[in-house]
Amino acid sequence: MGKEGSPVRGSKKSVKPSLDVVIPMLPIMPSKNVSLIPK
Repeated sequence: MGKEGSPVRGSKKSVKPSLDVVIPMLPIMPSKNVSLIPK
């Protein structure tokens, strides 16, 4: 659990690169795309 609490600080920085990985994955995993992009 200690490791999961640490990334909380870098959560904001992780969100930016996360979108970069999600964009190309949209056609691969449309399921996660719906969860990340609230319509």
